[in-house]
Amino acid sequence: MNRILLLLGLFAMGPLNAQHYTRDGGIRIGDSFTATIRQHTDDEQALEGLLYIGRGGMSITILKEYFKPALSQISGNLFFMYGFGAHVGFRIWTIMKYSTELTGWMNGDSPIAGY
Repeated sequence: MNRILLLLGLFAMGPLNAQHYTRDGGIRIGDSFTATIRQHTDDEQALEGLLYIGRGGMSITILKEYFKPALSQISGNLFFMYGFGAHVGFRIWTIMKYSTELTGWMNGDSPIAGY
């Protein structure tokens, strides 16, 4: 009896829109640590921030991403992604011969594209 009521309740709920979201994030841990967060500003644009810590340094990256439908006749959930961004960071190099540490600043631009 309880199973029948559970099934009736599930079918009576109607369609759910579980995949519509505006913010996502994640972490990657290995020989370095990376954290990312993406905020969708609308259905076709997003801002993404990445923090990388590891290998004697750290960098911060900000990306502006654009999404366009790709192969919509095959799948409505496949998008072509492109965008641009910038990053800044530093890294400490140790030169063993002289036992000195050098700190170098990194910066640059970051074009991106993919499916």
